[in-house]
Order: sequence, then structure tokens, then C-alpha cells
Amino acid sequence: MSQAQSVFGKVDRLNRGERGQSLIEMAVIMPLIIIIMVGIFDFGRVIHAYVVVVNATREAAIAGGAESLTDNDLRALVNSELQRGGVNSGTSTVLVTYASSGSPPAQTLTVDLSYEIPLVISVLTFQSVTVHSQARMITFW
Repeated sequence: MSQAQSVFGKVDRLNRGERGQSLIEMAVIMPLIIIIMVGIFDFGRVIHAYVVVVNATREAAIAGGAESLTDNDLRALVNSELQRGGVNSGTSTVLVTYASSGSPPAQTLTVDLSYEIPLVISVLTFQSVTVHSQARMITFW
């Protein structure tokens, strides 16, 4: 028997007890990797919804400041902006208020929007995240 065969024979004998080790390691670590990936996915969904909510709030404030629109018109505008951004408008709350402030007094329009995002991962103690945006605009009408 040559020296090379003798070395490989010893290596094979050492590896016999470790044949299932990789499978066990993967079975232990895979749930953690999946939870992290779903968490990253949820984080991306929350950031996307926040950007859409901020945009919808600003658009409604700009439109309401430029011309006289009713509260229902502004709510419809917010809902259409949410749907255009790919966000379900069913879990949103829109509050439209008018106030006079400043010297000389100017009427300001405030659009306040809250949106509740259900999370995919339910391992955590909370099931949803609420994003909030508020925009103020001086009315020009």
C-alpha cells in the first residue's frame, strides 16, 4: 500500500461520522434564514407604503390648496393615489381640517393620513405597522 492510499484511507475513516452533519446544520439554520428573509420583505413593504402615503398626503394638500374641493373630493383623491401606488386604501384613515392662523390670518388646509399595514411575519408580538403622514398647505382660493 502506498503512502497516498494510506493517507486517503485515514481521511475517509475520519469523515464517516460526519456524513449527516451538513444536513443537520442546514435544518437548524434554514428557519432562521427564512425568518430574516421574510422580515426584509416586510420592511420593504412598510417603506413602500410609507412613500405612497406621504405622496398621497402631499398630492391631496396641493390639490386642496389650489382649488376649493370638498372633504369627500380630497378623500377620493387620497384613495386614488393610494391605489395608484399599489396600496390597499381600505385600511387608511383620512382627516381633512381647515384652520386660520398667522398674521395676517391665512386659511390652511391640513391632510392627515394613517395607513395600517398587515405584516406577513407573525412571529413578532405585533401583527401590523401604522404609517402616518401629515401635510399642510395655505389655501389660494
